Amino acid sequence: MKIDAKAKRIIKKDNMGTCGYIYRDGIVIKTVESHIYKGNEFRKDIIHKIAGAVNIYYTNGFHKSFQGRLVMHNASLMLDGIESIKICLNNKSETMKKLNLTCNTITIKTESGLKIYENQFSFLNSDITIQDDKKQSIDDY
Repeated sequence: MKIDAKAKRIIKKDNMGTCGYIYRDGIVIKTVESHIYKGNEFRKDIIHKIAGAVNIYYTNGFHKSFQGRLVMHNASLMLDGIESIKICLNNKSETMKKLNLTCNTITIKTESGLKIYENQFSFLNSDITIQDDKKQSIDDY
C-alpha cells in the first residue's frame, strides 16, 4: 500500500506528535498542530486516512488472524509504503530460554523491497506497538 503525497508531507515535518496507525483496511496518520495567538497556545489534531488493504499476519504457529492495529511511534518507517507486515510472537533463542526471556519480532516489507525488523522486549520501549485485543478499522478512529 502506497502512502500518498499529503501523508508524506505530514510525516516529513518530523513533528514529535506524529503517529501512524496501520490497520488491515488502511492507514491513519495523526499529527498535532499548535499555534500561539496572543499568548495562548491552540492545538489541533490533524487526521489523515488512507484506505486500502494491508497484509498483516502472524507466523510461528499462531492461527488467529490479525484484527487490531499497529501503532507506529516513528511514522517515518512508513514513508516508503507498506507491502506486508509479519509478526512473530514469543521468539526465544537458547540463551533467552535460560534467562526466561521472549521477544516479538515485527518485519515490515516496504513497497521498494526494503525489510525493517523490530524486536520488542517487555523491558524496552519500541517504535511499534501491537494492539490486537479487539477488531479495529480505520473507520473506528
